[in-house]
Amino acid sequence: MDVMGDQELIPLCDIDYDVYRNTCTPVLIDWGAYRSRVGFADRSEPQLVFRSLISKQRSKKDSHVLVGNDIVDIEAVKRVLRSPFELDVVTQFDSMETIFDYIFANLAIDTNRVNHPIVLNEAFCVPLWTRTNTQELLFECYDIPSLLLGVDSLFSLYHNLPDISNCLVICLGHYTCHIIPVIDGTVASEHSTRINLGGLNLSLYLQRLMQLKYPKLTQEFSFTKCEQMVQKFCHFSSDYHSESSQWSHELYYNQNVKLFKATKTVATDGSQPLVSENFVQRTQRLLKKVKTNVHKKREKQLIEWEENRNKFKALLELVEDEEMADPALVAKAYQNAGVRNLSELKSKLNELNVEIKRIKIQLNPKSVPEMTVIDEINEWQNQNTYDELQWTSYVRQLRTNKIGENAWILNELLREFELESKRLKRVGVGDNVIEFGPELIRVPELLFSPNALIQYSQCGISEAIEAVIKQLDNPEISQTIFLTGGCAHIDGIAERIEKDVTSIRPFGSPLSVIKAQDVSLDSWKGAKDSSQRFADKFVTKEEYYEFGPGFVKEFKCSNRYNL
Repeated sequence: MDVMGDQELIPLCDIDYDVYRNTCTPVLIDWGAYRSRVGFADRSEPQLVFRSLISKQRSKKDSHVLVGNDIVDIEAVKRVLRSPFELDVVTQFDSMETIFDYIFANLAIDTNRVNHPIVLNEAFCVPLWTRTNTQELLFECYDIPSLLLGVDSLFSLYHNLPDISNCLVICLGHYTCHIIPVIDGTVASEHSTRINLGGLNLSLYLQRLMQLKYPKLTQEFSFTKCEQMVQKFCHFSSDYHSESSQWSHELYYNQNVKLFKATKTVATDGSQPLVSENFVQRTQRLLKKVKTNVHKKREKQLIEWEENRNKFKALLELVEDEEMADPALVAKAYQNAGVRNLSELKSKLNELNVEIKRIKIQLNPKSVPEMTVIDEINEWQNQNTYDELQWTSYVRQLRTNKIGENAWILNELLREFELESKRLKRVGVGDNVIEFGPELIRVPELLFSPNALIQYSQCGISEAIEAVIKQLDNPEISQTIFLTGGCAHIDGIAERIEKDVTSIRPFGSPLSVIKAQDVSLDSWKGAKDSSQRFADKFVTKEEYYEFGPGFVKEFKCSNRYNL
């Protein structure tokens, strides 16, 4: 049984700047919303990898700023964390400058100016003012000699498929996902689509699910722990509905569930099984738990009935007002309320008044409690000696003769008993064991079904791909699909995309789904390739002053330049 871990810090390399002091080796900055990767262009891998976050801690004397890997415990300073990004676009340039200071300091650049060309990625279809401020910061604050701007997903495409002419690039990022068509080697940005969901939403969704599942262990599910769980254990399902139904089978559940030991011990309130508990004590505890559930159900029912009564009263006032009572409007209101005429409306209103009065009496702690099937079970337990088989047989027999609320109570009691029995069989006694089951596939499914899972009014990835394919009306472009971005490392993404796109494309047409060799580093490696292949596309400081901020030279991996 594992213990859920917090964030993993990647140690920074010690750099001897004397090797680069009198050279013009470019500095490659893969500027990511989740992690940034930085290094000199003569290296095979980036020398600095860190979270794109800063923490400003203000004391009485001065303010202390932590950046990237200096923030050892993100949860401890989460209230003062800052990111330069809003979605995937840089908006906080004071934070951006702080991170640039951190980058150049850790690269051991100790000169008055940065004497190296910079290769920097920017968001796809970035706003002009963001690019303008970025260039102004680098050219005028750090006095860099030249700058090459490109898009991270296109850098990754160029590193993996440098000669491809037509394809769809799907970038699954931290804040957003992009579907970008490449036609004849050129990006068709006017046909691209963005979804405002990404890895951040997956982690937040898992955190909420687990906190609802284990309400007494909410502090156990920190955001950084949930990030690690998504990255290490989740996977995309090629057939979500079929696989999710398998989790209801006990054998499948036991074979695939992930168990973790909670790091915090929670004091029991009587609703969880104890080590010294016998079966009689267990049934008494379950009855108390179900009694609490009944009380909550009644409170919820009271709210619903009072809302219906208010609607019926408003309708009755409308009908009785002769000046306002339009026949067509009244007929439609009757239909919406589920009644046919005025007498039926009054009858339903009277029934609701009686039910509301009855349930208020039940909820009043001063009133004499009415007898329920719980009292009947308690009386049977006090008069008999029983084991598990006898108790379950008695409850099931009672269920055949009860209706209404009593039938609901018995069903709830058996449900709680069966769930607890299965859990005791799997993990034993105690509430410090965390089960990670259907969430393994439910959390990643958020990128494909946001409306169904969280009522978020955006299409999923497959729907977005379909919309782009219909706009292009050229099957050859969608014949090759390239996957990149941080979320693309989650297992099963290529198979899921292939299955969904196959159903969209013409029957029997060829389809190739290619995943980046290293979804995390290929963007940086593509920037390295571009710094050598497109050396003439760097914007020099002289060109910056001549053409003004915002000027870029278009190339295979860049955004378009629009005045």
